[in-house]
Amino acid sequence: MIWSQIYITQNPSLPADYPYRPAVNIQVPPLYNNSEASLECTISNCFPDVISGMWIKKDRQSRETHYIAGDGAYRISHHELGRQPNNTYSYKSYLIFTPSVESHQGAEFIFQVEHPSLEHPMQKSTGALQVTDAGDKDIN
Repeated sequence: MIWSQIYITQNPSLPADYPYRPAVNIQVPPLYNNSEASLECTISNCFPDVISGMWIKKDRQSRETHYIAGDGAYRISHHELGRQPNNTYSYKSYLIFTPSVESHQGAEFIFQVEHPSLEHPMQKSTGALQVTDAGDKDIN
């Protein structure tokens, strides 16, 4: 996913105190076995408006990582939120899937961002996922 016509991976000429490096935050809702869920990643404080991002899954047991293409068991939706009052840009990316205790308990999802202000890609993790069995779901 690239949110701009131009893609730049690095810009070594930016000063170390460049104030417009991306800030990344992932919201993880309660996850229930076999019940669709959506992880929300917000990327803010970007300037210029050139950014690339992708979702990665890290398996619990093998610790292997896999890039998620957004087909099959996973859907990805990207939204540009546009220019903010401080003239930076913000974006959201959603990873929609149906978690299962067998496949997702203890696994991690990572969102990786590339931006001209970053020397190396930035990653933000959900941490180990906790999937609740549907029998444990509180229906109040």
